Amino acid sequence: MKKIFWTSIIFLLIITLFRIYARFFDADFGNKVAPLFSKEIPVQISLAQTGDTVFDTLDALDTDLDILTNKITEIKIQANQTPAVQEPAPPTSTEQAIGDVAIKLYYFNEKEDKLLPPEQQASPQSLAPVFRTIPASDSIVVIEDTIRLLLQGALTESEVMDGFTSSFVKVIRLVDTSLNANGTLSLTFTKAPGASIGGSAFIGILTNSIIKTAQQFPQVKKVKLLPEELFQP
Repeated sequence: MKKIFWTSIIFLLIITLFRIYARFFDADFGNKVAPLFSKEIPVQISLAQTGDTVFDTLDALDTDLDILTNKITEIKIQANQTPAVQEPAPPTSTEQAIGDVAIKLYYFNEKEDKLLPPEQQASPQSLAPVFRTIPASDSIVVIEDTIRLLLQGALTESEVMDGFTSSFVKVIRLVDTSLNANGTLSLTFTKAPGASIGGSAFIGILTNSIIKTAQQFPQVKKVKLLPEELFQP
């Protein structure tokens, strides 16, 4: 629309300037091309003509300028009436990509454990996170998927070289997950076939590994591990 606007203005200016030239400087040439503009151009304007003739010429020029002004006004009105281009509506929730969620899995780290004083070894302080991503979903599903991934104990070679071990968490399997309105997460487990659960230090590392992993989620305020007898030394 802007291109049409400026093209029209330039075209009208050329016509007006040409008429002025033809009237004052080259009457013969003006008579030859006058029919192209559907307007009669005087044959000759002499400097000796009366003042009335000069005023007539100025009036004609003023008329041309009025026509030009009207054309510009019409083009502006048309431009303002052009419907605006509507932006596409934002995608609905079903159209948006869900993406992934970054999570932490807490495992016992033997190298970190050896750096602690003897009385603090084999404690929650020996736990450190490894990082994973899982598909985003409802909160409870993400929590459950995280705990299941923790219990799988699938560490990379570099993580094993860094001192991580998953032997403490492979002895149980997750059966059920529930989260109440107060933020209490109840996790029900069963012992893995052929697995043997060790003493108090072993149980301490196992339970704290699960609890620390679960409490990374802000909606989890308290973690309850069931059945309780499974986590007794």
